[in-house]
Amino acid sequence: MPADPRGGGGFPIHVEPFMTAVGADVDCLEGKYYWTDVGSSSIRSSKYDGSERKPVVSGVDIGSPEDVAVDWISGNVYWTDSVNDIVAVASIETGKRKTIIESGLVNPRGIAIHPGRGLLFWSDWNRFGPKIEVSGLDGSNRRVLVERDISLPNSLVVDYDTQTLCWADAGTHKIECIGVEGSGRRTVMEGALYPFGLTTLGQDFFYTDWNEIHVVNRYSGIESPSRPPPPGGSGRLYGIAAVPHACPPVSNVCGDSRGGCPTTHLCLPNGRGGRTCACPTHPPTGDDDQCVDYNY
Repeated sequence: MPADPRGGGGFPIHVEPFMTAVGADVDCLEGKYYWTDVGSSSIRSSKYDGSERKPVVSGVDIGSPEDVAVDWISGNVYWTDSVNDIVAVASIETGKRKTIIESGLVNPRGIAIHPGRGLLFWSDWNRFGPKIEVSGLDGSNRRVLVERDISLPNSLVVDYDTQTLCWADAGTHKIECIGVEGSGRRTVMEGALYPFGLTTLGQDFFYTDWNEIHVVNRYSGIESPSRPPPPGGSGRLYGIAAVPHACPPVSNVCGDSRGGCPTTHLCLPNGRGGRTCACPTHPPTGDDDQCVDYNY
């Protein structure tokens, strides 16, 4: 549902019985929304005006797609799956998919990417060891970014202005940020009732708590008046995504001619200035046994 961040008005662009849109992101280059639908176990997209709606990722092997992040430069979409306990990626153009994180996850939730740095971030709702992890966009060099003083980390968002990763925690009732390399952790605000979705636009964070959209200055932590959900939907607010006026001024090695990767492979930045030409794990083809990953 589009809504003016200051005016509060909005309208539904797609309403469908039994659809439960949970995670959301935008492709700022192509002017599209992406959202996860846990009702149909799929990831869908449309233009900003609601036209050209279509499934991007679907199938019987998709469990519960919780959140989604779009690499508009490489043309890939990433998501967390809390039934299969994985993080996966698919080419938007070809639909070829690959599971890139498949071990050590208990309840993966939020996801965000920094395509310029080639970094992938995700949260895990593990009740006995909640954490936020980071890796290259190819799943390499995986490491824990945050594991102390964290409880139920929901949505993640990258703040390109400050080069920080920010998250909404429904257990600590905070919005916090940390440098994308793991330093300079800070609390933006405390006392958020049950923050779920989180996004940023201009000077503000926008977060949902199932019932309202809240606005907080990302530097001062001062809140502005909240607003109810736009009319026409279910009345429950989950994921939220902001449409920027322009894409962040970043680039990566997969943005030009697929990084030199063949069309049989996915081009995935590795977070170290290079890329992996990765063999898809779905759909299976007769050439799978001969497919080899290439690292550059």
